[in-house]
Amino acid sequence: MQTPDVTRTSTTQSPGRPWKRRAWKALAALGAVVLVGAAGVGAYYAAWKWPHRNESVAIEHSALATQYRYGADRTGVAPADATAGPRKRYRLVWVTPRLNVGDYSASKSTPAVTEREVFVATDRGTLVAVRRSDGSRLWEFRGHPSEKGSHSSPAIDDQHVYISDYGGYVYAVRKDTGTMVWESRPGDFIGSSPLLFGDTLLIGVEFRGRRGALVGLERATGREVFRSATLPDLCHSSPAVDAAANAAYMGDNSGGVYRWNLGVLSAAQPQRDVMPAWRFSAQPPSGDVKSTPALWQDLVVATSWDHNVYAIDTASGRRAWRFATGGLSMSSPSIDASRTLVVAGSHDGNVYGLDVNSGKERWRFRAGGPVMSSATLLPHEGVGIIGSSNAMCHVFDLDSGAIHQSLWLYSGLTGVPVAVGRHLYLFDHLGHLYAYTSADRTR
Repeated sequence: MQTPDVTRTSTTQSPGRPWKRRAWKALAALGAVVLVGAAGVGAYYAAWKWPHRNESVAIEHSALATQYRYGADRTGVAPADATAGPRKRYRLVWVTPRLNVGDYSASKSTPAVTEREVFVATDRGTLVAVRRSDGSRLWEFRGHPSEKGSHSSPAIDDQHVYISDYGGYVYAVRKDTGTMVWESRPGDFIGSSPLLFGDTLLIGVEFRGRRGALVGLERATGREVFRSATLPDLCHSSPAVDAAANAAYMGDNSGGVYRWNLGVLSAAQPQRDVMPAWRFSAQPPSGDVKSTPALWQDLVVATSWDHNVYAIDTASGRRAWRFATGGLSMSSPSIDASRTLVVAGSHDGNVYGLDVNSGKERWRFRAGGPVMSSATLLPHEGVGIIGSSNAMCHVFDLDSGAIHQSLWLYSGLTGVPVAVGRHLYLFDHLGHLYAYTSADRTR
């Protein structure tokens, strides 16, 4: 196991019927051992808690993670220069203090990463920027008060960071200072993560009365350029875009997966009440599609609370295949095109590897707890990385599902691991932001 690795042992003793004095001595000795052991474990835990707090690491030039799931297709595939693999191990280099309240069970924010910074939103309603080199805080932006804070994952461009919150606001913030550039309130609530598509920011928004919509905002000003017709339920899903077809896809809590043809997006001529080209329906009554769809060739793949993974034909909206898991799923599918492989987790505690053409299972592994996280794939290294609710993050083999390494965390990982260059960033449920670096295995 990856450091920190706290070994838990338990001993039981049967005192039998010794003399009282010997019994008292034995109990006293046992008590001393327990106290010393507890103190030792406590000291070990405390020593691990911030052992790398001031460790500084060199950051090499690499491709970046500028938005949730890397690209507009939301396949979860890391850039080709991200390194992990069966011959490497991740080593913890720094971890921040707790940033989240942690009292709301929805998935937490996933970090965005630039050359020098890591950005993450908190369920205290803030956007935090830290240095990649040592985890020290650069700035913290706070928008309007929001009861449930922000679970949205940031999107970044050359100058700005874009983020939303449960108060229904979308913000553009200066990347260097954390100063707000604009704000927009396209809905009453937002649990979706923004997607940068050309000059537009696409995001799912929600309204009182359990309704939702897909909205497009002009990146420079926050003015509305696109709004779909109202959806029949809330949309915690985040949009995916097929750039070649100029089409967007998103799910909602009514069990729908939708396609919209975007047309020309312009603030001068905003599109209103745009009807979907088609709607696919998961199984009622509890087929909520909270996952973010992933796109591959002529398929859009999504998971559902009805215990299924679906592949849907992008042209017709008809089901191509369905795979039944043992529990509900809000883990967003990841797709390795080179292996024609779909990877998705489930609340049944399994991570599944499926054939993207047929939906047939190739492998599965037990993650140790319900899997709300989504996988980040490094096809060139042959591995994927995914978190689970039992405070672990697993590095696994894409061909077999075998686990190469498990990283222990303070709490469950409901967001998505972010691999950038030789570094890995995780943001756990309680809001500890971790930085790992990969190195060759040594025996």
